[in-house]
Amino acid sequence: MNICFVIDNIFPSHGGIGQTVERFSSLLKERGHSIVMISSKDALNKKGFQEINGIKIFRLRGVYIPFTHGIYYQAIPSKSTIEKILKVENIDVIILVSYTLLGIRMQDYCKKLKIPLILWQHFQPENVTKHIHADFRLIRKFISMWTVFISNRSLEIIVPSEFAKNLLVGYGVKKKIEVISNGIDLDEFNISKTTKGSFLKQYGLEGKSSFLFVGRLMPEKNINILIEAFSLIDFKEKENQDLRLVIVGKGDLENSLRKKVKKLHLEDKVIFTGFIDEKTKKEVYNDCDIFILPSLVELEGIVVLEAMAFGKPIMVAGASGSAAHFLVKEGLNGYIFDSNNSEKLAEKIVSLNKNKEKINRMGEQSLEMIKKYDINKSVLKMEEIIEKILVNSKNYKNLI
Repeated sequence: MNICFVIDNIFPSHGGIGQTVERFSSLLKERGHSIVMISSKDALNKKGFQEINGIKIFRLRGVYIPFTHGIYYQAIPSKSTIEKILKVENIDVIILVSYTLLGIRMQDYCKKLKIPLILWQHFQPENVTKHIHADFRLIRKFISMWTVFISNRSLEIIVPSEFAKNLLVGYGVKKKIEVISNGIDLDEFNISKTTKGSFLKQYGLEGKSSFLFVGRLMPEKNINILIEAFSLIDFKEKENQDLRLVIVGKGDLENSLRKKVKKLHLEDKVIFTGFIDEKTKKEVYNDCDIFILPSLVELEGIVVLEAMAFGKPIMVAGASGSAAHFLVKEGLNGYIFDSNNSEKLAEKIVSLNKNKEKINRMGEQSLEMIKKYDINKSVLKMEEIIEKILVNSKNYKNLI
């Protein structure tokens, strides 16, 4: 099949959505499909054509999106350019992962050219409202209405979790919704294939108990509560002296978070790594002891899946806007904590840290539970959905 992914930012990606698209597209390529991507130029890539690992990427003109730390761009669609790409590459199906101008225009072009289009929905209103510090009901309502609009213009919709499906149904989406986990490549995220100890040595963490956060340093990630919880820990107690918080990632809040750490005199307890590459990220997962995610907004939680693949206990905020806590079985592979209560979180951190046997047992459970999230199962399900749609493509006019 000739499959075209449409996404504003890719290769490199700067978040879970892009990473998922990169992984799925690469595995579909390995399965013998031709993969084309329509994306935007960005700070690293100019407008034009390039090929990465056999995947053709067509980059359109793009503009920088404010409040995104200089990394996200919005493609400016060109009708003639896009239609030419779709015709020359003989595209069978479009997987749309763009929810604004490029997404709307792509739906129009596909309707004209009679190419089936599947919306791969990885978006919540809070991804925008919390990010720009405008998390008001009216704005969320407007964005949810836009989500319904673009969803109902698609032939079919794919989401990463039942939580995400229920959100769309609640908004009023009428089209068929399929659930496909983002999955995890268990061959790539593998303890036996990942270096052990190099990260600990680099940051002087040998013999320390490290709690790890990985993600963008943005408001919706709720990282402040982690720092506040660590400020409440009595480090004079012998059992707590080796506790450390490792924060991996970059984003708009980095400076304010660093200032907060300094103000609370936690400079020797909280480590910021900034952005790290994929190889180093795996080493960090492998070296740290417990993964912790306080995020308020997650449609699944890719970083949780990654940490589970490295056999880590998981601590996740039980936020109403997040699906990540559904990956945790309370007391079995981790704990769920109140996203607003730093005191209780501090108590849970200290309590778990004291019980090394429980940490090991929970890690083993994570390794067992992650097996059902093998990305190859997810890719196979996507392939089956596409094939079913193409079988019915002769009746496409009646389906849209």
